[in-house]
Amino acid sequence: MPSFLAAVALLAPAALAELESFGPISPANGFPVYYRDRTGLALAPCLNDPAACAFGDLPTPTQPIAFPANFPDEFFYWFGEARFDTNNGGRGFVRMAIEGAFAGGAVLRGDQIVFARVRVRVDNLVPGASYRLTFPFGVREYVAQGAGSNSIDVTEDLGVCRGGFAETLTGPIGPFLRWDPAVLPLPPAGTIGDGITEHAVVGSPFGANFVLLEGPDITGPGQDSVFTDQFTIIGNEFQGALPSPLHVERATYARNATAGLVSVFATSVASLHLEAKGPGLPTTGLLVAPDLGTFYAVLAPANPAQLPEFVTVCDAAAPLVTTQSKRLVDEVEILDASYDPLAQTLSIEARSSDELAPPVLTVPGAGALDASGRLVLAAPNGPPSAVTVLSSAGGSDTQRVRTLLTSAPPPLAPVANAGADSAALSGSIVFLDASASTGFITGYQWSQVSGPLVALQNATSALAYFQAPIGPGDVGLQLQVSGPGGSSVDAVVVHVQPLAPLANAGPDLTVVPGQLAVLLDGTASTGAITSYLWEQLAGAPVVLATPDSAQTTFDFPAVPDTLTFRLTASGPGGASTDLVNVLGAVPPAPEVVRFTRAEYRTGPQRWILRGTSSVAGPGNSVVLTVGNTGNGAVIATAQVTNLGTWAIDLSGSPVAPDATGTASASGSSGGQFLGFPIRIRP
Repeated sequence: MPSFLAAVALLAPAALAELESFGPISPANGFPVYYRDRTGLALAPCLNDPAACAFGDLPTPTQPIAFPANFPDEFFYWFGEARFDTNNGGRGFVRMAIEGAFAGGAVLRGDQIVFARVRVRVDNLVPGASYRLTFPFGVREYVAQGAGSNSIDVTEDLGVCRGGFAETLTGPIGPFLRWDPAVLPLPPAGTIGDGITEHAVVGSPFGANFVLLEGPDITGPGQDSVFTDQFTIIGNEFQGALPSPLHVERATYARNATAGLVSVFATSVASLHLEAKGPGLPTTGLLVAPDLGTFYAVLAPANPAQLPEFVTVCDAAAPLVTTQSKRLVDEVEILDASYDPLAQTLSIEARSSDELAPPVLTVPGAGALDASGRLVLAAPNGPPSAVTVLSSAGGSDTQRVRTLLTSAPPPLAPVANAGADSAALSGSIVFLDASASTGFITGYQWSQVSGPLVALQNATSALAYFQAPIGPGDVGLQLQVSGPGGSSVDAVVVHVQPLAPLANAGPDLTVVPGQLAVLLDGTASTGAITSYLWEQLAGAPVVLATPDSAQTTFDFPAVPDTLTFRLTASGPGGASTDLVNVLGAVPPAPEVVRFTRAEYRTGPQRWILRGTSSVAGPGNSVVLTVGNTGNGAVIATAQVTNLGTWAIDLSGSPVAPDATGTASASGSSGGQFLGFPIRIRP
């Protein structure tokens, strides 16, 4: 069955939520020297401290950074992360960044990219359940994919084209979050966070300086939300001269076989003298509307067939400081976007301003417009509220769809589609998908009609799921969809396959050569088992009494050997095997412990005890006690040498002989000598 994980909603950020500009390209490394948000905060590449900046590994860490020989493969202009705990020891995080890297991964001149990233990962959620994430740059809706690690695992990257540094400005990040200045400690000088310490922040365009995840059982049963306002922030403030505010709204072109022009629109401080220029374009001053701070210019290309990729707008008085480039694209105009409710068709007509080399116009997810600029689509489930037409030359246009004034059609009758029959393993999660159903649908209802009873989850939504029962069998289900036009049903069958049995031949065994009726035991095998088979793979051949039973016996040969057996357990779900080794070994002779001297001197309270053990050291020891039982007061423990001798000579002992006048020795290998007479002297 397919798995599903989708982000379905994002609060559209206000205009001020975007980054404002990026600085000139550094001749030292080919990256912009800063990115600036619309609050005026400009951040430089964080490359001064491996710990605080968290940039990639350097080929030679002990040497200064130098491009390209000793330069990290990734680094941050800005980084923000919030972490939180989830159910059963899991974790979650929301990670946001403006990151510099290389398109091919390796440090390579001309391969530089800068992209905006939002990454969300959360563990141990309820499979198929919906979760809502509110974070500083908007709201996301997710559906958990599984119950273990990374139930939610989504990464959004924008700006991965080589040299396309302007793409990052339209990403989801901005303005930059920074440490809250009202909360101590303050960040290190020249930074907006130390890159290590979690801290309260400010900067969200929505005032959402926190992360809130809402949904079922996030941190435990009935615990349906988790919140944090603590973030780890990376960012070095740009220390150079900052440009005046400048935003190039768009740079578009129009051309035909005889002429061409480039239009540039920008906003800035009305007192600036802005110029627009580019390869093959004349340097042209922009007209300004003083009350609005809006600028405009028309540039006539020297050769309309050869246009530059970018148009640059700069302050004529300080072009190295106030400058911004914009990708040059065609102008796309949607002439018609209409829906015919009777024919149930969506008609789209559009044109490009490039008549010299007409680009391909495409409706995302629907297809390309024909040579005349038209596209007609079947829309049995109704039209979208708006359509977007993209040009292969970079331009785009979006227009709301209008509904043609015709007789109102009757509500389209729904047609249920429960999907194709499928197979699933016992105990697995089975997803039911009604998304292929058509018509005007207002309600879904899944129900079980046959087979072993299962617990349907989300039974009133298009996507439902259940846990397959244990053992083979067919689970029959019915989908009913309903709407103003009526209702429809469809059936689907899930064929539950049993799990293959798990053979368990038991632990390896050690026996005495010649031992009779050695038992091989496979009763610890699990699963649906219909047959067993024992086979000998190695060692002197023996006869198995009942090789087709869970247990069998055999007589071990009279000589030492190692025999290997294989158990195969088979059932409706397949078969599995396990091995067991049986070692026939002559047991070692029992340890013999002896005394050669036992003396106690009452004056110095001195014990002199010596003896031998048949098990040589190291590793063997002898515990010496008073009395003739081996359980008396312990005098000392002696280590056995590699010659099999042991001895102690101990003065000042608090232990004295008892009334028996004897001592005992107990070896750690099992030998024992009880009641050896002690010679007692002054």
